Amino acid sequence: MTSIQIFSHGLRLRAGGHAQRGSAGTHGRGFGGDRALRDARRRAAKLLTLQLDLARHLHAAAVQHGLLPRSMLESQRFERRLIDLERLALGPLARRV
Repeated sequence: MTSIQIFSHGLRLRAGGHAQRGSAGTHGRGFGGDRALRDARRRAAKLLTLQLDLARHLHAAAVQHGLLPRSMLESQRFERRLIDLERLALGPLARRV
């Protein structure tokens, strides 16, 4: 029996060549669309968060070299602003703790 599933559209093709609407399974059958979408989402999120990680590293370097005060409250405020910016910019792709 021929079975092709396109996960993003919930479309299945059965042996008779008839397309059928329905929920696509998530068990790794068909083209592996769920895994591919998950991987693409993870890679996109990683690429988009590079700038935020760079800002964190630059902030830490500035504190270590004495350019910014060594203050836990200031670091907490900076991190909170960065988290808010990440959630605003990335939406569902933003990292969660």
